[in-house]
Amino acid sequence: MQNILKEQLCLQNDLLCNSQFFHVRCSAHILNLIVQDELKVIGDSFYKIRESVRWNSAYKMLDTAIKYKRSFSSLQLLDTNYKHCPSHEEWVRVEKICDFLMPFNEITKLFSGSTYPTSNLYFRQVWKIEFLLRMNMKNGDPVIKEMACRMKIKFDKYWEQYSFILAMEVVLDPRMKFKLLEFCYKKLDESTYKEKLYVVKNKLYMLFEAYKATSLTATTSSTASTSRCENVIASDDFDFIEYCVQDNVQNGKSVLDVYLDEPHMDMKSYASLDILNFWKDKKHRFGDDGEVEDVPIRVPTESSGA
Repeated sequence: MQNILKEQLCLQNDLLCNSQFFHVRCSAHILNLIVQDELKVIGDSFYKIRESVRWNSAYKMLDTAIKYKRSFSSLQLLDTNYKHCPSHEEWVRVEKICDFLMPFNEITKLFSGSTYPTSNLYFRQVWKIEFLLRMNMKNGDPVIKEMACRMKIKFDKYWEQYSFILAMEVVLDPRMKFKLLEFCYKKLDESTYKEKLYVVKNKLYMLFEAYKATSLTATTSSTASTSRCENVIASDDFDFIEYCVQDNVQNGKSVLDVYLDEPHMDMKSYASLDILNFWKDKKHRFGDDGEVEDVPIRVPTESSGA
């Protein structure tokens, strides 16, 4: 479907940068794919609980079952037909697996939020998943180790290359910018982090220039169609605006350069910063020509589409 839609939009010249930022995979669905198939590795302990409880969410099922594990034993004593009570050793394994799956559940809930922006959270959460899988590929428990290795293969299939457009959302968070990308890439592999940073920065500037060209065309068209009675900005105001633009040009700086050169906002002091309001307040300074809609910018999930 997305291929058909992309082709139609390209024919109408409605996609920037040759459509390379058009398709973003459904994040919650990918997480589900990474986790679900590998639960087969758990074996009998998972099967027994699933047969007893039959919940769709693997993590919630295991987490709840652990709290009521004595009830399983009681049922086995009272009902001779009940054959799916996990042994003590199986409960120990289930607890370890539940701890392993907990971050995946938390990240899925974070991605699925509907009352706050989530796209600026995407990069760090995907990075956490990769970091978690890499650590557990050396886990002392053979079952968890095998699960992590198999999940890493699935992770690489879908997320070996993080979404560029959603990595850019981190850069547009004034508390993080490229510093967070540098930190995360470095923790994964110090030998490749500079190259990865360069690719994201190159893509960001490419997209910025594409929007800039589109914005200039739209501004020219709008100015040409504005009647004299609507033009209430004095000529000296135009002169001042032109002066500011020329000053940036002479210094070789775009508004993107200016934003990136500014110091980071303190993460602790601005922990609850509203990203949308931040950019709405800054739209005149950074040259936004359109209205900013008061809607959350979200990571694609099954409920919001890809």
